[in-house]
Amino acid sequence: MKTEYIIGILKNVSIFNQLDDENLELLSKKFVFQKIPKDTVIFKENDLGNQMFVIISGVVEVFKEYRKKRKTLALLKRNDFFGEISVFTSLPRTASVQTLSNSEIIVLDQSDLINIIKNNYKFSLNLIKVLSERLINANAEIQSLTFKNVQGRAATQILLLANKFGYKTKQGILLEIKTPHKLLAEIVGIQRETMTRILSQFKEEDIIETYSKHLIIKDIEKLVNYTFK
Repeated sequence: MKTEYIIGILKNVSIFNQLDDENLELLSKKFVFQKIPKDTVIFKENDLGNQMFVIISGVVEVFKEYRKKRKTLALLKRNDFFGEISVFTSLPRTASVQTLSNSEIIVLDQSDLINIIKNNYKFSLNLIKVLSERLINANAEIQSLTFKNVQGRAATQILLLANKFGYKTKQGILLEIKTPHKLLAEIVGIQRETMTRILSQFKEEDIIETYSKHLIIKDIEKLVNYTFK
């Protein structure tokens, strides 16, 4: 893959977009390109790891499993990155990651990332900012799980998905990724049957509709109102 293309990708990745062109060019040469088929586990929780990943195309799921139950922590797409925690801490992976579609990624080794941190203070400051934002989002997720009812939690997660994967159509805001009931249940952290009942309720209230496993938000104001419950 051409260096210029990788530089163009990195300029849109939050963790790297403060680097100047010279450092971007040096760093781009360290990345390794990979094509990964759909439903491939990139790594599992508790695996040892010394690489971080940037998504060029496709969608990946970050999740945890406990006693045969699965909780989706995040869905990531183009320009998102993952795997950085083990790189920074040298601890095992804190979650598992699997592709939900055929994906293209670029991979950076720990030594190359640490070298950038040591030699570029702007990158280090931006890194702190980006990771702090992730911590804030994680705290908001905990608050949602703790204080909202199941409809409020479902509404919150659907809105977050819309913010990341949605685009406007004549019918409403369409999520560009397929969101079967099982996946939505894992994102919200509830049983699939409960998720199905909530979606049926939202459909009856004309808040959403579904089309070929894609979700369309028809009344975003009503959905927002549920987030306060």
